[in-house]
Parts: sequence; structure tokens; C-alpha cells
Amino acid sequence: MLFGNYIGSVFDITYTFTHAIPASATLLDGWVRNSTSEGYGNTVTGTLILPQPNGSVEVSINETTAQIRTRLYKVTHSFLGADISDVWIPEPPEDIFFNYSLHIFDHLATKLESETDDSKGFIVYPNPATDHITLISNSDISVGNYNIYTLEGKVVKTNKHYGLNAINSIDIDVSHLINGIYIIRFTNSESSSAVQFIIAINTLNPL
Repeated sequence: MLFGNYIGSVFDITYTFTHAIPASATLLDGWVRNSTSEGYGNTVTGTLILPQPNGSVEVSINETTAQIRTRLYKVTHSFLGADISDVWIPEPPEDIFFNYSLHIFDHLATKLESETDDSKGFIVYPNPATDHITLISNSDISVGNYNIYTLEGKVVKTNKHYGLNAINSIDIDVSHLINGIYIIRFTNSESSSAVQFIIAINTLNPL
């Protein structure tokens, strides 16, 4: 179209896509990949200057379905009243495309192992966890200081614990952590060990 003023209609359209994840997997999160999705946001008011079609969309994702809503514009008339047929911005509804990602955990495909300096190690359960983890010793080794890290190396919890209880385990509150993979590293005078664990809190919106 030529530069100028036009009159059109606004359409908020919801697209539904289906997908499948393994029966052994848990869906941790899902998101639209905005940089490679088309559409506009629906918050523009007053004098309208269209932004770039950067895929500003809303999304609801569960284990089988993704619903993605976006705003399209259909230009119907020029400012002088001339009819304009079938001009959609950024694209006609049937040509709009979206990309989205699923973050899943499959215990059959992912093996989280202890990193230890000898045969003495620890395990963490539940894994994935939501608000607490229990650390169990495979031997009579005691836990000294421990830190919990993100995969980027940021410390998100630190504490001193000078021994295991009678059943060789300790409970650790992780309710402040968000979904993701973490590493708990603990040291004492004899060794240093690390175990990975996952936080998986169900924050999905119902369709």
C-alpha cells in the first residue's frame, strides 16, 4: 500500500496447536518464541502507529495444546473512502506463523549424577522437587557447608550444616527457587561433592 491514512478493523485471533511429549516426561514450562512469531500486541490505544510485527502474543500451554493469541489488522478503506479489499497486516490469518518451545524433563532420557571425589556420594529426592529436597548420604560421611547454584554459577542459597541425622539425611527448604536446574555443592574437611536437582513447580494456566 501507498503511504497515507487508512481505515480498518481489528481482529484478536486465538490459534490452537497440538503437540505430544513422551509419557515419561513432565512439562516444566512453555513459551512463545517472539522473535520468530508474527502478530501484534493488543495494548495499542489512541493514535495508532503500528510497531514492527515482533510476535507480541499471549500464550497458554499444557502437555498437549498451545493456544496463542495475537492481533491482526484488516485495512478496508482509504482515508478518502475508497474500498480496499483483503489487505491484512502483518499477514492474512491463514498465513500467520508462530514458533514456541517446550521445556520438559524426562527421567528416562536425563541422568543426573553425583560429582564426587571418591566413592562416597549423596542422592537428592524428590527430583524434580517443588518446595524442599532431602539429601541422603550413601555412607557415614557428614555434610559441612553447602551452597546451591544455578547452572550459570549464581549462589541462590548458602548454609552450614554440621552433620546428618540418625538416618543420614537432611531436609533443605528450596521454596524460594523458580523452575530450573540447580547444583548443590557441599564440603567438609575430607571432601567436596555436588549433586544436580530440578525445581518443577506447576504454573501452567488452564485452557
